[in-house]
Amino acid sequence: MEALSGLFGDSFIYVSHIRNMFVETAFVVVTYIVLFPGNFQWHQGFDIAIETFSKLKDAVPNAELHLYGNGGTESKLVGLVESLNLNGRVTFCGGVPVVVSRTKIDSYYFDEGVVHFFPSGDSQALADAMLDVIENQTLRKTLVTNGLEYAKANNWDQKKDEYLKLVDSMTTQIVEDLQQAT
Repeated sequence: MEALSGLFGDSFIYVSHIRNMFVETAFVVVTYIVLFPGNFQWHQGFDIAIETFSKLKDAVPNAELHLYGNGGTESKLVGLVESLNLNGRVTFCGGVPVVVSRTKIDSYYFDEGVVHFFPSGDSQALADAMLDVIENQTLRKTLVTNGLEYAKANNWDQKKDEYLKLVDSMTTQIVEDLQQAT
């Protein structure tokens, strides 16, 4: 039961002996989880997040780093985790988080088919959204499937040409404007 509760909560109570409903020894284990979503590409800074986490690992031994995404640098990031002895402390989750605060940026990138939104800053709405995903297996499976598909379709390898064309068009326009001004 302790192992099961540890999988689904950020803390659990381990009781070593119970007699006549009295607890002889007990302690609380709290796990701090840091989430970092994005594409596993150099410009996203996942390597910096991993290196930073390695500097904190001794000060916060019950912390974990969960990296959400996929992309071309994943194997290098896995190697970095291994070289810094962070195995078991850094988890590559793939996809996108399932429950997301409704911000302008997240609303721009995601829709209700990919994530389950809650109003930013509303703790009751967050609790309700989390319960929705926990209790509704169909919703949970749909969001996970759609999130993984979204991540595959929107990684750097899929979008780099579009991005580079945009940068080229912007720089071309700047150069043309500068030439006309002189």
